[in-house]
Amino acid sequence: PSATFVAYDYPSMLITAKDHYRQEPTHKREDESKVQLVGGAGDTLPFRDESFDHSFSSLLFHWAKDADKITQEMHRVMKPGGNFVVSTIHPDYFKAGDFETKDGNNYTFRKTRDTSQPQEIDVMLNQTIGPVTYYLRPVEQYKRMFEESGFQNVAVEAPVFSNEAQLQENEHLRRYRN
Repeated sequence: PSATFVAYDYPSMLITAKDHYRQEPTHKREDESKVQLVGGAGDTLPFRDESFDHSFSSLLFHWAKDADKITQEMHRVMKPGGNFVVSTIHPDYFKAGDFETKDGNNYTFRKTRDTSQPQEIDVMLNQTIGPVTYYLRPVEQYKRMFEESGFQNVAVEAPVFSNEAQLQENEHLRRYRN
């Protein structure tokens, strides 16, 4: 069976991804032609209605101020019965509090934000990218957002960690204990 793969992101991110891929030991030049690179923003997708059987979005929604528009666009370009899988930062995990201490590789945050409510958090990501805004949403808001955009059979799953060694090593994961 044949398939068409499309990578859609901001043009600068596509260039960075391609550069990283070319540095991989498993890189094969002929594989590059199997993926169509398309640049743009998530709220205005340049694809026909019902173009895709499957789509995967990784770490987009916490950057998006108008996430409702993105879910509407994704629903528009998905074929009926298609699958759309999303990963994003869980609001209880990412920037859910003020930094307190660092012990080795473990950071301690004091929970100071009500993550049951939408949050806008301005942070300095790093020296290269600079200041950014994270738009954190309660888990249930994602479910509602996708359902209101027309998606069916919406399931939202939060991470669960059961590896006790990892939990002991990483205090910030303990809230996801199985």
